[in-house]
Amino acid sequence: MFEGGTTAVKPRLLVMAGLLIIGVACSPAAGGAGTGTSGQRATTDTPTRIVAAISSEPAAVRYAMQAQVASQTPGVDAIEELVSAGLGIVDNRGVLRPQLAETVPSIANGGWTIQADGRMVTTWTLRSGATWHDGTPITVDDLVFTTELGRDKELVSFGHPAYAFIERVDGVDARTIRVIWSRTYAFADLMFTASGRFALPLPKHLLEQTYRDAPANLSQSAYWTSEQVGSGPYRLIEWRSASFARMAAFDGYILGRPKIDEIVVRFIRDPNALQANLLAGEIGMTLGKTLSLEQALQMGERWTAGRVEPSPTNWVVIYPQFVDPSPPVVGSLPFREALLYATDRRQLVDSLMAGSSSVADTFVTPDELDFPAVQESVVRHLYDPNRAAQLIESLGYLRGPEGIFRDALGQPLTVEIRANAGAGATDLFEKTLLATADFWQKAGVGVSPVLVPPQQQGDRASAANFSGFTLTRNPSDARSLGGYLGVNSQLPENDYRSGSAGVNRARYMNPEFDGLIDRFLTTVDHDQRLDLLRAVVDHMSGQVIALGLFYDNEPTMIANRLHSAKARYRYSTQAWNVQDWTLTND
Repeated sequence: MFEGGTTAVKPRLLVMAGLLIIGVACSPAAGGAGTGTSGQRATTDTPTRIVAAISSEPAAVRYAMQAQVASQTPGVDAIEELVSAGLGIVDNRGVLRPQLAETVPSIANGGWTIQADGRMVTTWTLRSGATWHDGTPITVDDLVFTTELGRDKELVSFGHPAYAFIERVDGVDARTIRVIWSRTYAFADLMFTASGRFALPLPKHLLEQTYRDAPANLSQSAYWTSEQVGSGPYRLIEWRSASFARMAAFDGYILGRPKIDEIVVRFIRDPNALQANLLAGEIGMTLGKTLSLEQALQMGERWTAGRVEPSPTNWVVIYPQFVDPSPPVVGSLPFREALLYATDRRQLVDSLMAGSSSVADTFVTPDELDFPAVQESVVRHLYDPNRAAQLIESLGYLRGPEGIFRDALGQPLTVEIRANAGAGATDLFEKTLLATADFWQKAGVGVSPVLVPPQQQGDRASAANFSGFTLTRNPSDARSLGGYLGVNSQLPENDYRSGSAGVNRARYMNPEFDGLIDRFLTTVDHDQRLDLLRAVVDHMSGQVIALGLFYDNEPTMIANRLHSAKARYRYSTQAWNVQDWTLTND
């Protein structure tokens, strides 16, 4: 797990072939030591290192370059923040801090101005001395090049819906860039950050030639894996597909050389293998979504060398199909309301979240500052099986002798509900799927549960054309509302590719709702934006375009010897302050 100083020999609970590979990868001769230009090493002669783990096998270092939906590769965002720096980074309290930039633009400091005609300007200034891992200075030319890639409609992976609001990008000098916006955008300060998934800076000197010669080949470049050159606290020194990534502290990191010399991130999809490695002392920390809360709490009782830190990050939700649903009654509001009334979500919280979470009537979580104001607008559907039966009967169904409702032709009312098997390397989806199906069947609705195997989860057409309902996990984050826009529906005419704002899984297309989201995303004033958020929440819960179940607590496993590392906040990853992490020998 760790090396550095005097280390006691730990008993091994499990010997795996993979450990031998990591043992070689972590040998002192592999690198990671040295004196940095941004601060002296605070380590002993023996390099310090930690082995972390994620529960997926990412196709690339970059979040946006995954072969499948990036949300299905948990932990890759943390790897990205280890090797790539943005102008700003969100901390574990949700605060945007400067990283490569001197300050974060704001109305107060004059870096963010709104013109009388509705246009907007944001100005960033790079810190002096910021460099890429190969020593090349980071300049405004890199930022302008990054925005050029993002505005190229043929390069979907680099896009973001907010590019539509940008009029032009001007380099004032080598360190200062000015973005002129054609309209207001509430999250403009997240541009050029990994946290915003929006224009994370790219090195022009390494990628421009490929882009000019053959843009279509850019995504196939080895730059995204073994030849990654970033500007973050760690530089990639080895990438083993489906196995691990090894990184060494970057001496020239602009915020100071990290105190831990080397980080190895292992890719372990099997939660049982992950737990065994934690207990054996081979893993010192988890990144991204790994163990379920239940698994983590059980581990916490056995793993005396570490601790469990939970953090609410997403809501577990069921989306109905709005494009040619089968049966058609799925498109009926009373039916969707009935299914919510039929689901004992409090019991789901108690059994699947160990009572540590709460029912999710909206994506806005109780720990959000705006939650008290927003909750008044939520249309709630509290557990009430009798009300569920009344609503289904109002649609013309009669309960048959076996307890299942039937239509006027005597056909049983049956719906399909699907979820990805092994999503996030846990069984949370499977347990939630089966428990929900049980509630619905008790209410008289036949259910056909479907678990989609991992090898089929990248099939966009299949994922979009589910017949009845799909269960998944979505960010409990107002910044992600753009994903609900009708334009982000996966349809045959766009080759089932959603927009870069996210996936409108329900394929719900409503101009009024789109207008509310658009106004929310373009309103800077907090009070006005709060009014719009209330309207969005009212529409979503009132029309039941998403059947929210509960908030998912994402646990992080952290060894006792690792200090300053924290669980993630929903807008950040655990790696946001990695340069401050330290190790002790006790």
